[in-house]
Amino acid sequence: MVTPMTRLEQNRLFSDGHPHYTPGWLSEKLASHVPKSFAGRIIDPACGAGNLLAAAAVWMNPLNKSRGDLEFGGSDVSIRAVRACRKMLSRLLPLGNYSIERADFLKTAESDTSRQPVTIVMNPPFRGYGELGEKARARIARTQNMKGRFNLGYAFVHRAVTRYRPDTLVSLLPSNWIYSRASSFRSELDALNGSWEWEDVGDGAFRGVCVHVGILVWRARKSRTRISRPIQGHPSAAGTELEVHQGVATGSDALFCRLAESAGSFGRRAAAVRGRDVGRGSASMIWVPPIKATRAQVEEFIRGVGSQIVAGLRARSCVTSRRRQTFEYHEAIPKWFLGHPKLLLPEIVTRSLRVELDTRGKRFPLHSAIAIRVRSDAEGRALKRYLMSDLCQRVLFAKSPRLSGGAVRLQVGAIREAVIEWEKRGRRYARTIDSNGKAASSVPAARRV
Repeated sequence: MVTPMTRLEQNRLFSDGHPHYTPGWLSEKLASHVPKSFAGRIIDPACGAGNLLAAAAVWMNPLNKSRGDLEFGGSDVSIRAVRACRKMLSRLLPLGNYSIERADFLKTAESDTSRQPVTIVMNPPFRGYGELGEKARARIARTQNMKGRFNLGYAFVHRAVTRYRPDTLVSLLPSNWIYSRASSFRSELDALNGSWEWEDVGDGAFRGVCVHVGILVWRARKSRTRISRPIQGHPSAAGTELEVHQGVATGSDALFCRLAESAGSFGRRAAAVRGRDVGRGSASMIWVPPIKATRAQVEEFIRGVGSQIVAGLRARSCVTSRRRQTFEYHEAIPKWFLGHPKLLLPEIVTRSLRVELDTRGKRFPLHSAIAIRVRSDAEGRALKRYLMSDLCQRVLFAKSPRLSGGAVRLQVGAIREAVIEWEKRGRRYARTIDSNGKAASSVPAARRV
């Protein structure tokens, strides 16, 4: 007879030999989303040393099941991780109801032909689009039907659902797709014929790695009717004419600041605003490239700025990956960033939020700043008073990832929610917030987080 493991013995199972291994507490949190009544296969397609499968085995307690109705499976590209996973599961599952193989999950072409119910529990690799090679991006986009700038973790989710057709999928993911208007992952999830929920975890999950993560729980829809399930706590931005956008990443701010002095008549110059410059009047001049340019203009530009600057521009990843021309920024520039009234906010906030109204549209936000397009100066002043109110700042800080030293990183999605809330409530805040930014008692309380 096999005796159940004590809690101390269970805790010793979890590997912590690598900062990206899922820690024990988070493994248990992910595994707890598997229904206790589930019978079938529990699979982790990026199993690593097996922390998630171990947590699922402990959670389901298969040794006490009389029917032997659970199997555990996993795969990983590392033979070292596969061996560690097998060793761990051999202690938890002495009956041998597990199978771990060395394989690249995204390269396995066959579909799952087993008729057993499947639940997926995983922490896939978080590798951004820019970190993937050109061939890998093309292959994944073709085989997994991924669109736009996808994270490798999204491809794992898509592949797991289409290959295994699971009853439930539980996955740890980076949370930036929740707040991004450009990400197509949300619509791809809705197209997988299931419902899903999202739970924020925060940015302290992994040692020495500052990445905000959350838990995606996807469930298969039994009927043919497909209804999109909204993200809990994250309403859509539809219905507002105001626009919120992260400042632009140039790929090399220093080079484009140098270009402000040597680019001639090609492009334009503007006051570059980083997060630390918001509300303080400080800025440095930066060169802003034109949206379109003729070949003759580009050749003249390259001759005029000097070989050293040109070499630096061409060395940027956005150019070497053939997505951008030499003179372009890393990201496309929204047309309203210059010449339109807007509000500017720093991305990193320590004590209280600073908000700056750029009435003439002359301040150009870089990546560490966040911009909100407004339709008039009066609207900008009213929205600024609301954003700086104690009421709004409490909500924004509660929704933002925590950083060291008490600072928080504002999320575009959270700011967009605040703007939607301000518009939805009829801008009564403009009349009920006093000159010191304090909310009057007649203002309805914001939704608590």
